[in-house]
Amino acid sequence: MKNCHPLPIRAALFVLKASLALSLSGAGAVHAQDDGWNWDLALYLWPSNITIDAGDDRTSVDFKDLVDKLESAFAAHFEGRRGKGGFLVDVMLVSVADDALTEGHPDLPDGSLVELDVDQGLYEVGGFYRPGGQEDGFDVLAGVRLLQLDDALTVTLPIGASDTEKSDSSFTDGFIGVRYSDRLSNRLGYQIRIDFASGDTDSTWNTVAGLTVGVGKKGNKNLIFGYRRLDFDLKDQEVESQLEMSGPFFAFNVGF
Repeated sequence: MKNCHPLPIRAALFVLKASLALSLSGAGAVHAQDDGWNWDLALYLWPSNITIDAGDDRTSVDFKDLVDKLESAFAAHFEGRRGKGGFLVDVMLVSVADDALTEGHPDLPDGSLVELDVDQGLYEVGGFYRPGGQEDGFDVLAGVRLLQLDDALTVTLPIGASDTEKSDSSFTDGFIGVRYSDRLSNRLGYQIRIDFASGDTDSTWNTVAGLTVGVGKKGNKNLIFGYRRLDFDLKDQEVESQLEMSGPFFAFNVGF
């Protein structure tokens, strides 16, 4: 069973799960008090395309080919700011599953059922400092990002015998970066974020640019449309993989 769970499959599933949520903090909402706490809560969706380089293998996958494997997903971002400082928390929980019958596999007879179930949690906790202290402006970001990945691979032979291989992985990285947000008008704004992370993974570059559109009469709700690219090196016991996710995203944010 050791050769039935290659890194490209696990990497593709990880990127699929990560692509369902965007760790982009701040949505440019209008807040009433500058001397108290300002809060933002956002839900995200990022239907990205994926490119995977694992050893000598290179694979490109469109989001439309992966979304049918999704069983459940929850992704939310929360942040608070008071004066020049603040904190952010990002949580993503996703479950995906896929199955296939083998044909021409070197180690398994034809007609064997291969089932893969993956549960993943991605957590981000950090703080930021805004030197100007205004509602919008330049921020310095720093924090910790944790990825937990639990998967189970079950193979059922045509004669009915089955075997399950389980794997638990955890990657903890520290990140540091910058972001900038500004208003174009009362209802339009923009934001840019760039950060670098390293630790259990070799390195990760995260680049995001978005346009904020205010909706509603109170001015505390926003739609965010933009583009994101994520490039990272993922350490593995056998092969080191380079993964790239890129594509448009959209989000709904409420400020209070």
